[in-house]
Amino acid sequence: MIFRINIFILLFTFSILAQTESEKILAKSKEVAESIKDYTCNVEIKIDVEFLKVPDNKAKLYYKYPDKVKIETDGSFALMPKEGLNFSPGAILNQKFTSIYEKDETIDGVNCAVIKVIPTGSESDVILSTLWIDRSNYFIRKMQTTTKTNGTFQISLKYDTQKYKYATPIELIFSFEIAKFKLPRMMNNDKDKKKDDGKAKTEGRVFVKYSNYLINSGLKDSFFDEVVKSNK
Repeated sequence: MIFRINIFILLFTFSILAQTESEKILAKSKEVAESIKDYTCNVEIKIDVEFLKVPDNKAKLYYKYPDKVKIETDGSFALMPKEGLNFSPGAILNQKFTSIYEKDETIDGVNCAVIKVIPTGSESDVILSTLWIDRSNYFIRKMQTTTKTNGTFQISLKYDTQKYKYATPIELIFSFEIAKFKLPRMMNNDKDKKKDDGKAKTEGRVFVKYSNYLINSGLKDSFFDEVVKSNK
């Protein structure tokens, strides 16, 4: 009985320490994210979904912390799943959640802390997110998220730390489960789908390259509100 109690105490203590570790790392990551009040940049997009022929596209992206996004393009960019572009650490770290540090893992030669984040609000579509956070500068290098309605998707990010001191990615790869993800209506056009021969890809991917950042220029909220009105 004493042995079992000691094991329970040990596990409980480890859980508390792991949670404390995750909270410290997430707080640092949030601080880094909050240093970016807004930015403007150019993006190049490539969509890789087997049953779709979507031309590569270019756009201008505007962002304001924590989750305001505006995109200027020729219109075909609307085909892209929104989660594939407007990745925002603020959208994750500003909600209510519980977290636990799992382990350290190396990504592209960078030591990262692997942290599980579980939203505690019932309104969230997210069930669980796993974050790989760079221990040297607290940038998010990878995120895998399981949702109630869109299956599981993954975001991988690369940074140029020599050129940009902020957590502004230069490349993003968004991978998602085609069968479970709620694609925009135009992406579900049966005419574009190949017949199911049992060899169809189950994963779609979106590749995004970012360049020419203008950071903290003072974008106003009204600049983003105009986009919402124009889409009605």
